[in-house]
Amino acid sequence: FNLEMHVPYNVGACYIFKLPNNKLLIYDIGEHSEWERIDNCLTALNITKIDYLIISHFHHDHVQNIDYLAENYDLSNCTCWIGMKPDYDNHADDLEETEQTWDEAYDSLINAGLTPTIPTNDSVVELDTDLTLHFLNTSLEIAENNNFYNVNAEWHDTGKSNLNIFSLIVELTYKSNKITLTGDIERVVETTYTNYMKKTDILIMPHHGINRSGDFRFYKAMSPKIAFFNYSTNKQAEGWIYNYFKPYQYMQKLNAEIIAS
Repeated sequence: FNLEMHVPYNVGACYIFKLPNNKLLIYDIGEHSEWERIDNCLTALNITKIDYLIISHFHHDHVQNIDYLAENYDLSNCTCWIGMKPDYDNHADDLEETEQTWDEAYDSLINAGLTPTIPTNDSVVELDTDLTLHFLNTSLEIAENNNFYNVNAEWHDTGKSNLNIFSLIVELTYKSNKITLTGDIERVVETTYTNYMKKTDILIMPHHGINRSGDFRFYKAMSPKIAFFNYSTNKQAEGWIYNYFKPYQYMQKLNAEIIAS
């Protein structure tokens, strides 16, 4: 279908979409060590202007390149959506990252000339005829009621939650075709939003595909035709690749075609 997805080589979190209306959307923008590869991809696609930017959450490997993007590409009319800000007033001690960390990332978007917006949970934005974005996991009330703050985050054995859990879930739909992007969500989010999920053609696996304790019901609700596991050589060097076994099992059980970057 007339919707192209491009993934820069050896980049852990950056998805570039050439839309049917000739506009460009980017979901996450990677970290500084990856910028040259992202820039090469955009250059090869003859991109000079970014129309839509989505930042799933404010970890550096998802947002750090905003300064380079602003220096090299036209963001003058770019619409920007971001993941929700945790309730620091009541849960600062339950989170690994400080409110200052979140605010500094937010300010980097402002400094790039953007106006970041946290979309309403379960809202749909129509970009063009038959072309929509559906946003999930932006409700502080749902986060509170489902104990998002009382989770020992995967890969961080600190006894605290972190920003991964507050990643923005996005369904990009063109006509009857759907791509689901999940940021770095972990099991508590999967369980909470299982009943919201719809069948999808391509699933960008949560947290690069490395969740050790994912909720199979979440994946079954989407039953993707294609499951995309995106890990860079940095993560392979750290040994993360050896923890992909369970997500692979889930996708094999659902008969999804598995693609790994």
